[in-house]
Amino acid sequence: MTDQNSIAAGRLPPNLPEWISTSAQGLWSQIGIAKPDPSFSYILAQVLNSYTDGEVNCRIEPLSEYREVRDGDIEGLKIENPSAKVFIAAGASFKRTRVSGSKPGCVYIGTDALLIDTNIALLAETNTVCFGFNCRTEGLLIHMYGKAGFVILGSGTTVQQGSNFLVQEGSYILTGSDCMVSTAVYIRTSDSHTIIDKATRKRINPPRPVILHPRVWLSRAVLVNKGTEIGEETVVGQGAVTSGQLLPSRIYAGSPAVAVKEGVTWDRRAISELDEGHDFSSGHFTPSFSKNLARARSLPQGDLEKISFEIASPTSASTAASYHLYPEVSALLQYVATCKSDRARFSVPHAENHFLKSKLVHSET
Repeated sequence: MTDQNSIAAGRLPPNLPEWISTSAQGLWSQIGIAKPDPSFSYILAQVLNSYTDGEVNCRIEPLSEYREVRDGDIEGLKIENPSAKVFIAAGASFKRTRVSGSKPGCVYIGTDALLIDTNIALLAETNTVCFGFNCRTEGLLIHMYGKAGFVILGSGTTVQQGSNFLVQEGSYILTGSDCMVSTAVYIRTSDSHTIIDKATRKRINPPRPVILHPRVWLSRAVLVNKGTEIGEETVVGQGAVTSGQLLPSRIYAGSPAVAVKEGVTWDRRAISELDEGHDFSSGHFTPSFSKNLARARSLPQGDLEKISFEIASPTSASTAASYHLYPEVSALLQYVATCKSDRARFSVPHAENHFLKSKLVHSET
């Protein structure tokens, strides 16, 4: 049983495997083996995703939405890695997309996602990559080095040609819903090589996760360094170099990136002004999770599927934490819940955020 007192408050762990190995050893023993149980790795991805999207039910879909596929099953999807487990949901489509590398890992592609010229390279064991509902990627290269890393793209996120996501040493890249990543954007969680302080003989450049909260716009050729966390509705200008914390509803530019304007939002359309009561998601990709959950309820579910379903539901934290058979999952949920105060710094208040009031998010039809 996990000691809840060992769960530190304040922020997500810089190195997730390190935290799991000390605070949730049962879970780590499941996802850290040579052929990981995909159920556990996906549930962990769901929990991480709940940090970026907060109280909005735009999280990656329940486990029961997916089916496993093999090379040759799906047009446009080449599974070159014989050790990879690839799962897709209904409506996902592909053009010249590859799952490469040679190491075991899991890839999940959500409902209605479209992946074009995308390469997911699993170059070390037990990595997990998740594309949320209606993600769009074109020309994206994902490099997964080191064991137990995660890349999780939130619902409706788009990534354009020539972008590169690099995860090393058990760290992770998270994006919230409706992020827009332009061409030639580089996101990395590690320096790839070690820097040592001669006096202490200790490493001084450990890996750090990268977190984009919902509706972040990264312009062309932005470099997102390890440890960057970018607040909701923020725009980063082309060629900028980011590090540290970028607060919500701002424009950042330069190298290093600094805030040049506050109190902004953005829209994917070319418009001169917003109409009164404009709904930002009205023509966009945000899913109706009430529909997803209704569909999931009709499917047979074992213990892990139930946990996955509850994490994706509005009452996820309180309900999933009651699963006494998997205390490690409950512990991780509680850990993420302790980050709520940190997350609030990067969020737009609900009353000001039209996206959060989207009829697509809250629709019951």
